[in-house]
Amino acid sequence: MRHTGTFQNYFQGIITYDDFLHEMTTLVLYFVYLAIAEFITVYVATVGFIYTGEHISAKIREHYLESCMRQNIGFFDKLGAGEVTTRITADTNLIQDGMSEKVSITLAAVATFFAAFIIGKLSLGGGAAIPVSLPRLWRVADHFVRIRQLLEAYPHPYVDRCCPSEHNERCVTLHAQV
Repeated sequence: MRHTGTFQNYFQGIITYDDFLHEMTTLVLYFVYLAIAEFITVYVATVGFIYTGEHISAKIREHYLESCMRQNIGFFDKLGAGEVTTRITADTNLIQDGMSEKVSITLAAVATFFAAFIIGKLSLGGGAAIPVSLPRLWRVADHFVRIRQLLEAYPHPYVDRCCPSEHNERCVTLHAQV
């Protein structure tokens, strides 16, 4: 028996209450199994991406520190105390965040979009609105990308204030000039 007309068949008297209850129990179990399978796959994907992101960012941090140690000692005269470590930490945290969580979320969103698109095309009349809404979706995504680029254009607020004594010295100098 097909699962699509269960309610209709029950209310029209085509199937009995026991058949209806059996059909509903089967459908509920299908949804419970789907929920369990989705939870497990999302959990495994998230843990895998987070582990991979941490591993790769640790390797990047090691190589970054090695290349800093190979620099001429005069390079560090221009930098404040702790500025290198703050930049290393900030940059690798951005990379780790992008690789571990954002990739997983993006893949899930793309899979959801294509699944919804396919279901909309297969259902009767449901796929007509999807191509109309795609340009709007792209415009909204473009706006979010532009906002993100504007936010990333500003430097990290803690990079220049790594050392408290250096920060206090700058503040005293600024107040003296005012």
